[in-house]
Amino acid sequence: MDSVAEFYRSHPITCYVASRLNGGYGTYARILAKHLPKHLPGSPAITCEPMEEGSGLRLTRELGATLPRDGSVIAGGGA
Repeated sequence: MDSVAEFYRSHPITCYVASRLNGGYGTYARILAKHLPKHLPGSPAITCEPMEEGSGLRLTRELGATLPRDGSVIAGGGA
């Protein structure tokens, strides 16, 4: 359990959103980023990044193909 907490303390999480951050999905993602760290070991910092081009399909492809698969990337909305 300690290794998981250590990982998240040293690796911030990026929450990608398939729309603008000031839209509906962006609002949901920011709420998620505010409250989720309390429930994860190590209380990692979560930042939200927009991925507007191509919407949910592009985000889904990026999650499966090019983005890290180590738990440091999540989809916050629109995927």
